[in-house]
Amino acid sequence: PSTLGIIPQLAGLRGNFVQKFDEHLLFAKLNAQINDDQRLELSFKLRQEDSYKLEGDIAAPRTALNNNNDEQRIDLKHEWTRGDWLNEARLGWEHSQWNPQSDASVPLVRYKYSPTNLRNNIQDLITDGGSPNAQDRAQTGLTLRNDLTFTGLRGHVIKAGAQWKAMEYELGGTAFR
Repeated sequence: PSTLGIIPQLAGLRGNFVQKFDEHLLFAKLNAQINDDQRLELSFKLRQEDSYKLEGDIAAPRTALNNNNDEQRIDLKHEWTRGDWLNEARLGWEHSQWNPQSDASVPLVRYKYSPTNLRNNIQDLITDGGSPNAQDRAQTGLTLRNDLTFTGLRGHVIKAGAQWKAMEYELGGTAFR
């Protein structure tokens, strides 16, 4: 009789797995020279990212996580110069979302064993089942910023500014591993 028990069957769950990564990026920028003293800049960024991967080297393929990351940003900047002065005003909006989840509906099980039958020699054999990681994290916000720069002192630059940022956070799901 074999003394290996269920270990060969569990090791057979490892199987083959191809990790996937797909990213879509879009960036746009528009500049306008209003007059000799004023300039306007509008920029936009869109990032959509999806990946499908295993975490760790002892995971069965059905433990794979779908990671979905999305980000959008819009930024409007106005520059005004007069002599030795530069004023930069910015208005920005942003939204990002991170949402990993498992495709498997069965619970995650971590199989462990001890080659010596001692508690201080327990090793991981394989993890199988769906990850409980089902986070849904998002943040959305608005930024107002103004910087004033003075270059009229020989060899020196003086810069001061203020920023106000209002963010809303949504922290849903669970992060248990």
